[in-house]
Amino acid sequence: MTRADLMFSLNYSIRYEQMMSLFFGRFDRAISFLLVLLGASAVGGLLNPKIIGVVVAVLSAWQFIYQPGAKSAGTVLQASAYQDLLAQAPDLSDADLESRFHLCGGKDTPELGILAHPAWITTAKTMALDVTKGRAPTRLETIAAFFVGYWPL
Repeated sequence: MTRADLMFSLNYSIRYEQMMSLFFGRFDRAISFLLVLLGASAVGGLLNPKIIGVVVAVLSAWQFIYQPGAKSAGTVLQASAYQDLLAQAPDLSDADLESRFHLCGGKDTPELGILAHPAWITTAKTMALDVTKGRAPTRLETIAAFFVGYWPL
C-alpha cells in the first residue's frame, strides 16, 4: 500500500466508525423513545393493550439482544484508536503505519453496507479527491447518511 492509500484507508475508517456510532446511538434512542410512547399510549388507553404489549416485547428483546447503545460505545473507542494512529502517522514509516493500521482493523465494527459508500464519499471529499467517477449513492444509502447527519453527500 502506498502512503496515500494508507492515509485514505485510515481516514475512511475514522469516518466509518463515527458514522456507525451515530447510527447505533440514534437507533437506540429512537427505540427507547418509541418504547416510552407505547407505554404512554398503553396507560392512556389509545391502542389495544395486547398489540402494544407485543410490540414493546419485540422492541425490548431486540434492544436487549443486539444492544445498539453498547455497539455505539464500541465504535467510539475504535474511532478514537484510529484517530490516535492518524495523529502518530507523520512520525511513522509506511511499514509501521501499515502494520499498526492492520492491528487496529482487527477490532473494527462489522460493516453495515448502507453506510460504507457514504463514508467513502465523505472521506474522498474531505481529502479533495474526485468523487464524480464513482457511483452515486443509492436511495437507502442517502437515507442512512441523512439519519447520521452526513447529508448532503
